[in-house]
This record gives sequence, C-alpha cells and structure tokens, in this order.
Amino acid sequence: MNKLKVLFITPQLPYPPISGGVIISWKMVKFLSENFDLVLGCFLKGEDDKYMEEFINKVNLKFFFYESLNKERNIDNYIKSILLRKPFPVYRNWSPTFKEKVYSVIEKHGINVILVDHFLMFQYVPENFNGKVILLEHNAEYVIWKRYAENEKNILKKIIAYIESFRIKKYEQKICNLADKVLCVSSNDIKNLIKIGVRKDKFELVMPLGDEDLLKREDIKFENTEEALLFIGTLTWEPNIDGLIWFIENAWNKLKEKIPSIKFYIVGKNPPKKLEALSRKYRDIILTGFVEDLEEYYKRSRVFISPLRFGSGIKIKNLNAMCRGIPLVTTPIGVEGIEGVDGIHFMVGNNIDELIDKIVILMKNKEKWMEISTNARLLMQEKYNWKNELNKLKKVIEEE
Repeated sequence: MNKLKVLFITPQLPYPPISGGVIISWKMVKFLSENFDLVLGCFLKGEDDKYMEEFINKVNLKFFFYESLNKERNIDNYIKSILLRKPFPVYRNWSPTFKEKVYSVIEKHGINVILVDHFLMFQYVPENFNGKVILLEHNAEYVIWKRYAENEKNILKKIIAYIESFRIKKYEQKICNLADKVLCVSSNDIKNLIKIGVRKDKFELVMPLGDEDLLKREDIKFENTEEALLFIGTLTWEPNIDGLIWFIENAWNKLKEKIPSIKFYIVGKNPPKKLEALSRKYRDIILTGFVEDLEEYYKRSRVFISPLRFGSGIKIKNLNAMCRGIPLVTTPIGVEGIEGVDGIHFMVGNNIDELIDKIVILMKNKEKWMEISTNARLLMQEKYNWKNELNKLKKVIEEE
C-alpha cells in the first residue's frame, strides 16, 4: 500500500528542538517522516543554516526545499503589509519565489495532504488544491496581539497592535474555516477561535508535551543548585522578549537586595539588541546564546522563570522545566492549558512583587522546592504522552 504524500510547510527550520514551537514542529516532522512520504519546505532564519545538515540526517524526507528569509520589523515593511492586505507577521513570511516552489513541489510529488505549520504559512496553500489541508495553530494569534496592545504603554505601538489584532482576527477566521481540520494545542485557543466565528467541527485538540526524555533523568538536588534563575526559550518571539525585559527592569534590583548572590541565565539564540543592552548593565545576568545540551543549566539553576505578560497556547518551555523538576515560577499566562495547581505543581505571580516573593520562597525553602519539583514531575508522567497525541495527528491525516 502506497503511503500518503504529505507536504509540511513551516516558517523556520524545525531544529534544534530547544524552544516551544520548534519542539512541537520537530516532534511532528519526525513522526510524519516515519509514517508517510514527507516533503518539507521551510524558511531559514538567523543561524538556521548551521543546523540544516544535522536536521536532514535525523529525518527521512522524500524531498526538502528551503529559502533564506529575514524581513525586519520596521515601518517600511509594516506599510507594505497594509498595501498587500496581509497581517504584518504574515507579510514578514511572504515570498513569491517560495510560493512558486510550493506549487511546483505539490505538482511534482503528487501531494495528498498539506500540513500548514503556523497560520503564517497558509498563504502558500493553492486555492485549487484538491487534497486535504490541515492547519496547526500553535496559538490563537489574534489573542497575543490583543494582549500585547493591552500591556503596551507607548500610544502609537498600542494603536498599531490593536489594528494588527483586528487584521489577524479576520485572517485567522478565514483560514481556519478554509482548512479541512485545525489542530490546536490548547482548549483555550479553540474557545478563542470559535468566539470569532470558526466552526466547531474544524477543531482537533493535539496537546503539546514536554521532552519526555527529561523525565528519565535523575532528580535534581536542591543543595547542588546555585541561587540562580533560568529562562530557556525563543528570543525572537515577542512575548518572550517583552516578558524578560519587563522582568529585568522591574524585578532584578529588588531580587538582588533580597538575594545578593542571585544569577540569571537566559538561554536562547539570536537575542534582540535591546535585551543584550539591558543585560550588559548587570554582571549577574548571563545571555548564553544557543546551548546544545541544556542539562548543565537545568542542574545548576534553582528556579525556572517564565515572566509572560501576553501569549496564548501551552508553553513548552514551562512543561520542560516541570519534566526536569526545576520549579517553575510564572504568570497566569504561563500556565494556561497546563493541568496543575498553583503552589503544588508550580508557583504563579500576578504581578512583579508576587513573582519576586515566589522566587525568594523557592530559593530559600528547600522543603517547598522539593515539593514543587516532585509534584511537577509526577504530573508530567501521569498526564502527558507524546505517543497518544501523535497518533491523533495520524488519524486526522488518514481519515476520509
């Protein structure tokens, strides 16, 4: 029996799998390459080209095509997005030549199913495509922009963000209804997309999970850790950038007064210039850049901090911290979609002062630290299983 031919199109190389969206994409690509004839197309951004050969060697692809793309966030590109009637993040991932490649690949390889990774890539689905189209919504994107607008103090940026949230809302409604199936990683995202007019029967919940291999490693010992915070994530994703800058500007000096020896390791490639400039002001805030093996930082850091002020969907970096047993301190946004309890599986702060208080408790109280660490790992073992979720994906692809 011939395998179905699946085209997976994604806005960046789905490797190395060290941050939220990339982990989801990588798990799916690996699974799809083992079960279908998989063709993959992506953009290369930042330092992606460094990892391309390693990526190709780890998956069984029938064909792979790519294109370098780096469109800046600037006023010129924003105006172009308006003129082309594309939401700004969609325009930043627009390339006429990539569109030609997609169309050529579909015809040449007889593609049966297109799996669109992120709403940004739906613009490459041909209107006359006769096969199945599946859209993976990592987030209800319009919600992210709306929340960003609500938090932004600069009046011009606030207005632009509200306009974008409206433009993205209309776009998401349109493409979700055009897709044969929409995979969401959070029940909250499904509710938010239904709210704007997407049909209920379009959705399938595919829960993203943490790195299960982390659960196999021995428990971290409190006494072996430093008085250090850890953040691991995509440093080009606006909610991460905003949250880190907000946290450092408002919390770091207060934390240093309470814990003079505290350090903060921020792990991720391509940090923005504003974050680099801010971190240089503080000797104990370390931007590590890309780290291939995260174990060193998991084992030496006492608390994982995820200071998100906006976003949507489940945050994989937070699930990974819980899998590894490093206690998580985050905001209500950071635990959306996670089946856990504040004070038992993680600690939640509604504002800067509460985040500081929770961090200090975990830095100083070994008993509480061990309770959170143990409970988090048990929750991950009981509730989250990649095999079940990926089999849901296989069923969606194969069903008539």
